[in-house]
Parts: sequence; C-alpha cells; structure tokens
Amino acid sequence: MRTFSEYMDTAKSLFGDNKDTQAKAVIRSGINLRPDFWDDFMSITNDSEGVSQLLDVPKEKVSNWASLVKDALEDVQATDNEEKGGRSEILGTGEDIEDPKGHPDHMDDLRPTP
Repeated sequence: MRTFSEYMDTAKSLFGDNKDTQAKAVIRSGINLRPDFWDDFMSITNDSEGVSQLLDVPKEKVSNWASLVKDALEDVQATDNEEKGGRSEILGTGEDIEDPKGHPDHMDDLRPTP
C-alpha cells in the first residue's frame, strides 16, 4: 500500500512535465466534485504544520501544494477561456424577447398542496 507522501510525489510530478494533460485532469476532477473544492484545499494546506502532522508529509512539501494547485487551476481556467473563444461567460443581448407561445416570465407553483 502506498503512503500519502508517495501519492503526493506522484501528484507533484503531474504538475511538472505533463502539466497540460494529467494535472488538468486532476484539477477538473476537483472542480467537478464541487466548484470550490480547490479553494478549500488551498485554504486547508495553508496550515502546512497541521497538514504535515496529520498526513505524515514533510512540511516543506505541504507548503508548496497551494501554489502548485493555484498555478494548475489558472492554466485550466485559461485553457477553458481560450476554448470558449476568450469569453468567460455568456453575455446577454440586452433585448427583452417575448415567448412566442405567450407564457409569462414566471410560472405559478403547480405542485399539489398537502
């Protein structure tokens, strides 16, 4: 069985040479779990002393994790923005368009009452 330290060594290598493939896959996996996953991870690893003791990993390694994740996260976001044509979100046209079937802007709650 591998230790957590060995897993983190593997993860560190992911953020090195194969940055464009494996590291981005790991980052996207975290984002898919929960959009704030990596923010929480970086927040927790700010306590490098505590994380070091908890996981039996040298403090020096733990102290680098947040910056490694931040760099990889920025790379993923930049790649995603490029793939969207440089747009980070869909912008509205500013026009109010009516529903051709005449439905109101809101729907009444049609759930049965108990």
